[in-house]
Amino acid sequence: MMTSASANGGTVAFPQDHVWAIMRTVYDSLGIPIAAFDPASRTIGNNNLRLKRRLGEVALSKYVNCGSTQGFPSADTYEVFLSIVTSVRPDASGPQATQITTTIDGQARPITFSGEPVRCSSLTTLEARIVEIANKLLK
Repeated sequence: MMTSASANGGTVAFPQDHVWAIMRTVYDSLGIPIAAFDPASRTIGNNNLRLKRRLGEVALSKYVNCGSTQGFPSADTYEVFLSIVTSVRPDASGPQATQITTTIDGQARPITFSGEPVRCSSLTTLEARIVEIANKLLK
């Protein structure tokens, strides 16, 4: 089974402690259940998400590309297994900036018939949304 991990994100103009303090709320607002929360490494996420069609209120095909079958995105018709992990680190530009980086790794398999798993790649929409929500919560 092949997967494809990608790390994407952005910088917010707030100190790392402030950003870390709101990350549970960011994940909750996106419908991502938290399975790992490590204050020492400032990482939060879930390595074992098992999803069908949606993540929270959003179609999975808005976040990941798992190919398509019969004209429909596989992310919306297959069972999708995702790992979503976000790290909060100081940005090199100074103490008032923080880098938020999210790594997404995934694969999908057909629900109604047997078939080989397919790899899923991030469309970077979710990573950008995490940064956007963090910015809104901190302002």
